[in-house]
Amino acid sequence: MIDYVSVYITDIEEAAGFYNAVLATLSYKQYAKYSDIIAYGKGNINFILTLSNTHYCPQNSNPIHIAFSAANMQQVDDFHNTALIHGGKTERKPAFREHPCGEVYTTGVQDIFGYKLEAVYKYPKG
Repeated sequence: MIDYVSVYITDIEEAAGFYNAVLATLSYKQYAKYSDIIAYGKGNINFILTLSNTHYCPQNSNPIHIAFSAANMQQVDDFHNTALIHGGKTERKPAFREHPCGEVYTTGVQDIFGYKLEAVYKYPKG
């Protein structure tokens, strides 16, 4: 349904350092980097960071929550730990939680710009 999500950031190099490390834990790769855009995805570009002024960043508005799919629980743990190493803050430690699709293993962090990020592993039912 959604082709990609784009969020605004205030420092392209700071964003690259944080997101390159954190998204690598979920097997995302950087597809493009320009002076004002960084694009990530798995097979296709589906997450874009766009350089803008502080008017559009979450410090001056309501934070956005973006959930990324994880392939397993280890990726969720790595996502959380890597985010903290690169300046992120814990919103929710990795744990099993109830979710509309059933129980999931998930973590929540706040990135260096104030966005709320989540890694979610929907483990097979059985």
